[in-house]
Amino acid sequence: MYTPQMVVNGRRIVSGAHRADRVLADVADGYGRSDDHDIEVELPGYRSVPGGIAVRYRLRGAPADVALTIVVAENSLSNYVPRGENAGRTLSHINVVRGLATTVLRRRTLEHDGTLTVELSAGVDLANSTVVALIQSVRSQRVLAATSMSADAPA
Repeated sequence: MYTPQMVVNGRRIVSGAHRADRVLADVADGYGRSDDHDIEVELPGYRSVPGGIAVRYRLRGAPADVALTIVVAENSLSNYVPRGENAGRTLSHINVVRGLATTVLRRRTLEHDGTLTVELSAGVDLANSTVVALIQSVRSQRVLAATSMSADAPA
């Protein structure tokens, strides 16, 4: 067994051993304070490409030197464990990262528009997945903005 933990916005460690309402309050507090710019990030949609998806993005108000990371996470997966401490059990998982791509946006402009291709693991069920975009400071790794969309239908 293990005690889960999270690092919220690169600054605060939140233990999963606490009650759910306390964990949620700690996470909200960690993201609730911002001294950053007003940044908007949108995911208008994606299209299938061989071996993955090409995700369109639109970013407004970001400073220079930010990293855009796009993640495809599949929900509600499970696997049978044949050996080890969990032998004989079927473990359930949520938000399993099945693909990830990052690009660094070096210059400050009013708006960044583009497409980022995310290679996906074999057998990903996009109808059961979420696409997440994170904007992070290259220097501090702080998350400056984030958004998500269901991957059940390309746009």
